[in-house]
Amino acid sequence: MGINVYDDFAHHPTAIRLTLEGLRRNVGNARILVALEPRSNTMRAGVHADELGPALMAADHVWLKTGDGIDWDPQVALAPLEGRFKIVTRVDDLLQQIKSNLNPGDHVVFMSNGGFEAAPSRLAEYLGNT
Repeated sequence: MGINVYDDFAHHPTAIRLTLEGLRRNVGNARILVALEPRSNTMRAGVHADELGPALMAADHVWLKTGDGIDWDPQVALAPLEGRFKIVTRVDDLLQQIKSNLNPGDHVVFMSNGGFEAAPSRLAEYLGNT
Protein backbone atom coordinates (compact mmCIF):
# COMPACT_ATOMS: atom_id res chain seq x y z
CA MET A 1 0.00 0.00 0.00
CA GLY A 2 3.01 2.30 0.19
CA ILE A 3 2.28 3.35 3.77
CA ASN A 4 5.12 4.62 5.95
CA VAL A 5 5.09 3.97 9.70
CA TYR A 6 7.18 6.07 12.10
CA ASP A 7 7.90 5.52 15.78
CA ASP A 8 8.76 8.89 17.34
CA PHE A 9 9.88 9.72 20.88
CA ALA A 10 7.41 12.45 21.79
CA HIS A 11 7.46 14.06 25.19
CA HIS A 12 6.71 17.75 24.63
CA PRO A 13 4.47 19.77 22.25
CA THR A 14 7.44 21.65 20.78
CA ALA A 15 9.09 18.38 19.73
CA ILE A 16 5.78 17.10 18.38
CA ARG A 17 5.26 20.28 16.33
CA LEU A 18 8.77 20.29 14.90
CA THR A 19 8.61 16.61 13.96
CA LEU A 20 5.27 16.97 12.19
CA GLU A 21 6.22 20.21 10.43
CA GLY A 22 9.42 18.57 9.17
CA LEU A 23 7.50 15.53 7.94
CA ARG A 24 4.93 17.78 6.25
CA ARG A 25 7.71 19.58 4.36
CA ASN A 26 9.02 16.21 3.16
CA VAL A 27 5.73 14.56 2.18
CA GLY A 28 3.85 17.53 0.73
CA ASN A 29 0.13 16.85 0.49
CA ALA A 30 0.32 13.18 1.52
CA ARG A 31 -1.79 12.38 4.56
CA ILE A 32 -0.17 12.35 7.98
CA LEU A 33 -1.99 10.29 10.60
CA VAL A 34 -0.80 10.62 14.18
CA ALA A 35 -1.29 8.31 17.14
CA LEU A 36 -0.26 10.09 20.34
CA GLU A 37 0.18 8.62 23.78
CA PRO A 38 0.97 11.33 26.35
CA ARG A 39 3.23 9.56 28.85
CA SER A 40 5.64 12.10 30.27
CA ASN A 41 4.75 13.45 33.69
CA THR A 42 4.21 16.96 32.34
CA MET A 43 2.03 15.75 29.45
CA ARG A 44 -0.07 13.53 31.73
CA ALA A 45 -0.53 16.35 34.22
CA GLY A 46 -1.69 18.72 31.49
CA VAL A 47 1.14 21.21 31.90
CA HIS A 48 1.25 21.59 28.10
CA ALA A 49 -2.39 20.80 27.28
CA ASP A 50 -3.07 24.19 25.71
CA GLU A 51 -0.04 23.74 23.40
CA LEU A 52 -0.96 20.24 22.27
CA GLY A 53 -3.65 21.02 19.68
CA PRO A 54 -1.57 23.68 17.90
CA ALA A 55 1.45 21.32 17.93
CA LEU A 56 -0.56 18.74 15.96
CA MET A 57 -1.85 21.08 13.23
CA ALA A 58 0.37 19.57 10.50
CA ALA A 59 -1.45 16.24 10.93
CA ASP A 60 -4.49 15.31 8.86
CA HIS A 61 -5.92 13.20 11.66
CA VAL A 62 -4.92 12.45 15.25
CA TRP A 63 -5.77 9.62 17.60
CA LEU A 64 -5.08 10.44 21.24
CA LYS A 65 -4.77 7.48 23.59
CA THR A 66 -5.90 8.54 27.04
CA GLY A 67 -6.15 6.63 30.28
CA ASP A 68 -5.54 6.85 33.97
CA GLY A 69 -3.51 9.83 35.05
CA ILE A 70 -4.68 12.25 32.36
CA ASP A 71 -5.67 15.31 34.37
CA TRP A 72 -7.00 17.49 31.53
CA ASP A 73 -9.80 17.45 28.98
CA PRO A 74 -8.55 16.04 25.66
CA GLN A 75 -11.56 17.48 23.81
CA VAL A 76 -10.56 20.99 24.85
CA ALA A 77 -6.85 20.43 24.20
CA LEU A 78 -7.48 19.14 20.66
CA ALA A 79 -10.20 21.65 19.77
CA PRO A 80 -7.83 23.56 17.42
CA LEU A 81 -7.87 20.45 15.17
CA GLU A 82 -11.55 21.16 14.43
CA GLY A 83 -12.75 17.57 14.61
CA ARG A 84 -9.72 15.95 12.97
CA PHE A 85 -9.16 13.74 16.00
CA LYS A 86 -10.47 10.75 17.92
CA ILE A 87 -9.91 9.96 21.56
CA VAL A 88 -9.44 6.31 22.49
CA THR A 89 -8.63 4.50 25.71
CA ARG A 90 -7.33 1.22 24.25
CA VAL A 91 -4.45 0.68 21.85
CA ASP A 92 -6.35 -2.14 20.12
CA ASP A 93 -9.18 0.27 19.29
CA LEU A 94 -6.68 2.87 18.10
CA LEU A 95 -5.01 0.37 15.76
CA GLN A 96 -8.34 -0.85 14.39
CA GLN A 97 -9.46 2.72 13.65
CA ILE A 98 -6.17 3.56 11.95
CA LYS A 99 -6.31 0.38 9.85
CA SER A 100 -9.83 1.19 8.68
CA ASN A 101 -8.77 4.71 7.66
CA LEU A 102 -5.55 3.95 5.76
CA ASN A 103 -5.02 5.05 2.19
CA PRO A 104 -2.07 4.30 -0.09
CA GLY A 105 0.71 6.82 0.46
CA ASP A 106 -0.25 7.65 4.05
CA HIS A 107 2.34 8.41 6.73
CA VAL A 108 1.44 7.10 10.19
CA VAL A 109 3.38 8.59 13.10
CA PHE A 110 3.22 6.98 16.53
CA MET A 111 4.28 9.51 19.17
CA SER A 112 5.08 8.42 22.70
CA ASN A 113 7.97 8.31 25.11
CA GLY A 114 7.08 4.72 26.00
CA GLY A 115 6.42 1.39 24.37
CA PHE A 116 2.86 2.27 23.20
CA GLU A 117 2.01 -1.44 23.57
CA ALA A 118 4.13 -2.13 20.47
CA ALA A 119 1.55 -0.32 18.31
CA PRO A 120 4.04 0.85 15.64
CA SER A 121 5.42 -2.64 15.06
CA ARG A 122 1.94 -4.15 15.21
CA LEU A 123 0.77 -1.82 12.44
CA ALA A 124 3.91 -2.46 10.39
CA GLU A 125 3.37 -6.21 10.74
CA TYR A 126 -0.26 -5.84 9.65
CA LEU A 127 0.82 -3.85 6.60
CA GLY A 128 3.43 -6.44 5.71
CA ASN A 129 0.73 -9.11 5.69
CA THR A 130 -1.85 -7.25 3.58
